[in-house]
Amino acid sequence: SGDKFVTTHYPDSVAKVWNATTGEVLKTCGGHKGKVGMAVFNNTGNNILTTSEDGTAKLWDVNTGTLLYTFNNQYSLRLTTAMFSSVGDKVITNYNGVSKIWNTSTGAVLFDVNGHTAQINKVLINTQGTKVATLSGDTTRINAKVWDTNTGKYLYSLIGHNFPIRWVEFNGGG
Repeated sequence: SGDKFVTTHYPDSVAKVWNATTGEVLKTCGGHKGKVGMAVFNNTGNNILTTSEDGTAKLWDVNTGTLLYTFNNQYSLRLTTAMFSSVGDKVITNYNGVSKIWNTSTGAVLFDVNGHTAQINKVLINTQGTKVATLSGDTTRINAKVWDTNTGKYLYSLIGHNFPIRWVEFNGGG
């Protein structure tokens, strides 16, 4: 509804939710042990996903400021990306080449998305939340792959360019 926005300040380990009309701080989401790099709302605006240099992503209730789940990686790798599926039922995190798909209702990892030989630079979930594309720094022509988010199964690679793919995007229909 556009009545709130969220900010992070890189040296801090918190994200703040603000009233977009008055500029008043409504909630402070703290609890990371490292600098917070990003914060995003889900599609309903009821949850926030934050990422940190501590290697975690955290899911917050916007209205109460309550921490719902912490998504940990067991690889001690730096968290590079995190995002919601468009319907908000899944979160995908990326840890330098290993992506994970998580259930936002339980906080449980559903699948590891793994199959690149270099760091994954971009992840994108389609509109329906059924597929995820991963784009890596692989120097081969097979650096963009698509996966099923319901099964974790590798579906196919995007092959056809003479050089590695630099960008991938689903259309609005997904």
